[in-house]
Amino acid sequence: MFAIILASCTQQANNQNEQTTQESLRPAETVVAAEEITSVLSGYMAIKDALVATDAQKASKSANALLALLTEENEMMGKLKESVQKIAVSEDTDQQRAAFELLSEDVYTYVKENDLERGTLYRQYCPMAFKNKGAYWLSTSNQVRNPYFGDRMLKCGSVRETLE
Repeated sequence: MFAIILASCTQQANNQNEQTTQESLRPAETVVAAEEITSVLSGYMAIKDALVATDAQKASKSANALLALLTEENEMMGKLKESVQKIAVSEDTDQQRAAFELLSEDVYTYVKENDLERGTLYRQYCPMAFKNKGAYWLSTSNQVRNPYFGDRMLKCGSVRETLE
């Protein structure tokens, strides 16, 4: 019996060593991409939370902070910058929310193209946003907190997709 337990523990240790070795052999670009995705998502979530709170100044400030992180020059970063810039320069939550819709679609595309390394995101949808046109956004929580209506309709919406 002791031999079986010892063999099992040895096998687990070998598996952990193999996993650690595989992780350390990941290309540097993967690590950079993961850090970039984390930065973009963190900035995006700060904007979303400000819009949930219907705080235009905080949304603008969060957008300016995200703009400072978007330094890489490529087509996707250009799209992200354009939407974030619109939020940063506005003090009107309706205008910020319209730009946030575009930003949400671009961040969704960005995450799908670059694979989420860790964590879970929830793609949520409000059918009543923008005069019943509907709009999506991303969240780190499966609980709906609507950035398009804020406290007027905080829980309007549903989870449409889970990204892991």
